[in-house]
Parts: sequence; C-alpha cells; structure tokens
Amino acid sequence: MSRVALVIRPCAVFILLIAALLVAGQCNCTIGGVGNYHTMTHVTATINAARSLPAPVGWNNYPHYFGNAEGLALNASCRNNMLEFPLLRSGTYAGSSGPGQERVVYHGATGAFCGCMTHNGAPNPNSFVLCR
Repeated sequence: MSRVALVIRPCAVFILLIAALLVAGQCNCTIGGVGNYHTMTHVTATINAARSLPAPVGWNNYPHYFGNAEGLALNASCRNNMLEFPLLRSGTYAGSSGPGQERVVYHGATGAFCGCMTHNGAPNPNSFVLCR
C-alpha cells in the first residue's frame, strides 16, 4: 500500500466522523432562545416508543399523518407515509398533557427519521418550521 493511500484513509474516516457529528445536531429546535436541543439518541427512542404504541394517544391522536403542507426540507427518503409525534424535552409523550411545540417526523412503514420541526417561529400557530 502506498503512503498516499495510508494518508487518505485516515482523512476520509475523519471527514465521515465530522459529517456524522453534524447530522447528530439536526434536532436543535431552539429558535430565538425558545425550544430544546434533542440528541439523536432521544429522537430515536421517541420514534421507537411511538411505533410501539398499541393505539394513538392524546387529544390529537399521535402519532398521526404529516402531509408537509409547509414544504419542509425533510430527509429525501421521506416523501410519503410520514407520521408526526410530539418530541418532549425528556421522556416520551403519553397523551395525558399537551404535546408541546416540537415534533419528530418519521416514515410510517420503516420508522426512518425524516426530521424535527417546531411551532416556535412558525408563521402561524398551526404550522411548523424545521429544526436545525
């Protein structure tokens, strides 16, 4: 193996590591000092909990269909069959209280992460903006 190949491989690994860390920050829902930062571990746990519910919960029957009327730039693999579920600062939404401002969107069939969104900073109370 040449010296060039030995130098390039560690650089490629480092670049992939940096990319993974940037993706991990996708659910920073703080806008104007309001909102929460959600780790991908918490987001994934929320998706798994939502998918394991025997029936929808809360007054708005979560998880429920998300049609993306806002045209949010969600994960490209999530063009249809999207569901939204409340994303709490800690724990998992059980339906006994309000759903809060933040949501995780995931693919209904596969459970793949599509994105995070919030009502904070949206043009009206019923619309969403994408979390960073």
